[in-house]
Amino acid sequence: MAIKAGDIVQLKTGGPRMSVGGILVNQEAMCYWFDDHDVFQQQQIFSAALVLAKDE
Repeated sequence: MAIKAGDIVQLKTGGPRMSVGGILVNQEAMCYWFDDHDVFQQQQIFSAALVLAKDE
């Protein structure tokens, strides 16, 4: 299943749950999340490094 905008994902190695804002041309996902200090973060991450987050 392909990751798409609106999905909640995590890195395959673990980490915070992130919202996907969109998929870029080079198959990077624009991810958004709040860190442990409630600071908003954003990062482009290759889709191959992400999995859909399991429900909490």
